[in-house]
Amino acid sequence: MRAMNEIYEQCRNIGLTDSQRAFSSMWGRADSWFSSALARQHDRRISTEALLAFYFSLADVRFSSDPTADQVNVISGLKSELWNEIAARVRP
Repeated sequence: MRAMNEIYEQCRNIGLTDSQRAFSSMWGRADSWFSSALARQHDRRISTEALLAFYFSLADVRFSSDPTADQVNVISGLKSELWNEIAARVRP
């Protein structure tokens, strides 16, 4: 998995989130989760539960207008990356 701040920036750049609080919510976590993770400045393994919550948040994204090709590509890429990480954790 890529670094969380890289994923955050990518989501912010395409309009999926506008704050660290909203980004935390997409992962099914408390409002301060992402900012706390940044403050710790070391990569902790993200729980499989949080990965699944973010995957389904991305699957449920609805735009007020037709999504751009960039938005579709970013969401598809993130979903693929998340699913690969989840599968690697649960497969024997």
